[in-house]
Amino acid sequence: MIARRLISRWAVTALAATVALALAATNSASAPGADTENMTILVRSTGQGGLDPVVQTGSSAQKFVEPLYEGLVSYDSVARTYRPELAESWTVSQDGLVYTFKLRRGVEFHDGTRFNAEAVSVNYERTKAVNLGVAYLLEPLDRVEVVDEYTVRLVLKAPVPTFLFTTFRIKIVGPTAIRAHDVRGDRAQEWLKSNAVGTGPFQLVKWTPEQNEIIFKRFPNYRKGWKGKHLDVITYRRVFEPTTQRLMLERADGDFIIDQVQPQDVPALRRNRNLIVDVWSPAQSMFITMRSDRGPLASRKLRQALSYAFPYEEVQRALGGMAKPLIGPLPTALAEHDPTLAAPKQDLQKARELLAEAGYPNGGLTFDLIAIQALALERLPAELFQAAAAQLNIRINIQELTFPVMVVKFRNENEAADMGFLIVDAGGPTPDRILFEVFHSSSRGKVYNWSWYKNELLDRVLSTATQTANEKQRFELYRRAQRIIVGDAPAIFVMETPQLMARRTWVKGFKPDLISPHQLNLYDMYIEGRGR
Repeated sequence: MIARRLISRWAVTALAATVALALAATNSASAPGADTENMTILVRSTGQGGLDPVVQTGSSAQKFVEPLYEGLVSYDSVARTYRPELAESWTVSQDGLVYTFKLRRGVEFHDGTRFNAEAVSVNYERTKAVNLGVAYLLEPLDRVEVVDEYTVRLVLKAPVPTFLFTTFRIKIVGPTAIRAHDVRGDRAQEWLKSNAVGTGPFQLVKWTPEQNEIIFKRFPNYRKGWKGKHLDVITYRRVFEPTTQRLMLERADGDFIIDQVQPQDVPALRRNRNLIVDVWSPAQSMFITMRSDRGPLASRKLRQALSYAFPYEEVQRALGGMAKPLIGPLPTALAEHDPTLAAPKQDLQKARELLAEAGYPNGGLTFDLIAIQALALERLPAELFQAAAAQLNIRINIQELTFPVMVVKFRNENEAADMGFLIVDAGGPTPDRILFEVFHSSSRGKVYNWSWYKNELLDRVLSTATQTANEKQRFELYRRAQRIIVGDAPAIFVMETPQLMARRTWVKGFKPDLISPHQLNLYDMYIEGRGR
């Protein structure tokens, strides 16, 4: 009943906002024009955190970083295999310590600098020096050897069977730009917040988050060329309210909504013959993180009690079956997922018992829970959780912030709130991104360990897993890590989040990514049939 009332209230609010906006825009709406190679993408955030591919690792920034930069390899989520990117081939030594990459010739950065082995060396050194974002992936790296202009060796301290994932995540920035804009040894961090020099198919024209807009244009010297149908200009337009986004899409004032359309809008959008709704289940986990380092939430039993209080089944019903239960920290699409874990279920009696054991038999606690503004996929479970916790005399104060502001807040030990919603996709075929970035202690204050959780045993298990060549042993270590996390309950495992996107029918060539759902295949996309 609560879920139905919530959705009904959202529907009424959305309808009122839609009608008001439609009346205001009656004279300004323009009819679709002829076919063009320009596409407008509607987003809730325009990358206020910056565009540095080392620092910005979240899905909210990936959609801007990926068209600009490339790594040595790419990952094909459909074929589930690595593909050559800036490296045309590679070999791995028998002991697994030396990766030798033969690099592509004739590749240019957006500033005209030639791509070569030195550029790779400069970027891997920069990533280690910056020591933020994806830098943890280079912990096993001993050194980079420039063999010749188009051959580079990455030498490891110990074998890492999944090291190709690292060479996919480390994007290559133009070395000339890094040197030219280094300020007091910052390796151009400040400059790269609002500028970009990569080898990707698109280059940055304009980055003005305060004006709610990012503009890319095709890079004419891109190594793959531009034969056939392609986009020319891509405009990311920040439109915060989902209802406004929907109206703009329906009026053809935008071509694509990529963050998340509201679940309650999906049926109506599907009935519109001018629109396509893409719904799929990527390898993506939604958590509610809980500060495990301070205050009442430092009690494992209290965190476990809140995990039992969460209304998992009610959330699933409210979303109409579009989401799947999250059983442990990893989505089931990853092979390392532990199939022996039990699906989480609400049990208020068990929650009361654990509250008493934690020293709070009568509840009487208050916690702040931060969610992304105007994101129904978080607002809905937040309100259902709030109602469930109230039955235990626990008050949940829901606050909403933009994601970039949330990132800054939760990476500050003094500012991080009690609880926060966090959606993390696998980003590749290994569990390392989720397990390391969300739960390894080295990620506190740097990546997404918003729980400020530390378990030295877990750290050792994860580090050993990445260096274990035997697949059976490696999988068992990853599954042991999942059992440790479940037992410690530093987060509530909310659901495997569905991806909900909507676009005009004239947007062609889009392919959903099963591993990195916000990563658009923009080079392969084009506009056809606009105005017909």
